[in-house]
Amino acid sequence: MLLQGNLREFSLPNILQLVKMSGKSGALTIRREQEWGKIYFRNGLIVYAFSVPQDVPLGERLVRAGKISAAQLRQALAEQEKGGEGVRIGTILLRQGAIDRVTLEAAVREQIADAAFNFFSWPDGTFEFTADESADDQDILVEMNVENVIMEGCRRIDEWELIFEQLGSLERVPRLAWNERVEERGEITLTADEWRVVVHIDGRA
Repeated sequence: MLLQGNLREFSLPNILQLVKMSGKSGALTIRREQEWGKIYFRNGLIVYAFSVPQDVPLGERLVRAGKISAAQLRQALAEQEKGGEGVRIGTILLRQGAIDRVTLEAAVREQIADAAFNFFSWPDGTFEFTADESADDQDILVEMNVENVIMEGCRRIDEWELIFEQLGSLERVPRLAWNERVEERGEITLTADEWRVVVHIDGRA
């Protein structure tokens, strides 16, 4: 199946749908300037994806999510260095008992969604589908329906458009604002992700 062109002429959701309907296995490579990435398919289902340079390494992703500690990641990275590049960090963490397969699969699914969101935001770029190119050297492959990935990517795009509408520009420096309702309650509860955002608000760019 010959599938290549420019994102200005053919939208990414349409490209993904074409690969899905064909039931093909292979890799869709997407590029623009210094950025690039791949979405891997098996029988029309998405099994893996990454983008460069935006991608968050799997180990760091697990630390941010609170699934492993920084010490566990350092230990796994040290073992990976001894074993060479062929040993994947997720496989090491599984072997060490730091995570289970369900946790690893969830992290990979999040990585796929993040990569898709990044690609969906590109106004232009080139794409090319290479049949039978696989991602079997990765830690773990999942099966994700194309429609679900498209829906998640579009949802995130909509959220960012709302953020831009509210902020006006990402160059603006946020600051903490006092809310009388908080004073009335006397306390406020934040999730781990919310707290990570708050601690970075320091009045500087």
